[in-house]
Amino acid sequence: MKLVLISGLNTYKQLFDRTDYTRKESVLFWVLIPFVLLLHTLLFLWITLFYLLERLFAFVFRFFIGLQSKVMQKRALSVQAFKKVYTLSSLIIFILFLPFIIIYYVAMLLKYIGKLWMKKLLLAFDFSDQIRVASFYIFDDAAFDANVRMSGMMKDLSQTQAIGSAFEQMMRGMEDDIDNQK
Repeated sequence: MKLVLISGLNTYKQLFDRTDYTRKESVLFWVLIPFVLLLHTLLFLWITLFYLLERLFAFVFRFFIGLQSKVMQKRALSVQAFKKVYTLSSLIIFILFLPFIIIYYVAMLLKYIGKLWMKKLLLAFDFSDQIRVASFYIFDDAAFDANVRMSGMMKDLSQTQAIGSAFEQMMRGMEDDIDNQK
């Protein structure tokens, strides 16, 4: 998380990079910098707030995925009489965790929107075209630093393999039940 916030702070360095500015661009820079700096700081705080919310609720999301995978695995391996109980418990777990999941996804969405606005601001304020769009990464963009572990939804969905295998076992169990009824 520290590297992500440092990456966000590096956007200030990009904001003040005046390499190859002409005299007119330098004058325009100094006229606009108070407004752009204020807007950039507000966007930085916006993104940081929602990044922290996302990381906070990511733990809850991973816990939810783990619980659901365990319940689905038990449902797949249980006898027919208990399948309804496990299905009901899975539904109850989903209802209990739904507010946390909604907050998690809304925080991810608002962080993404803030990052888009910040990128557009930095690209618009770069008068000498120093920033290369193809290699321009801020905060927790996927490829900004190879040393940073994957974050966001893809990391949080790493336990979906357990849910998928539990679902597969459940489907096989349903096929066996149908075959037994014939």
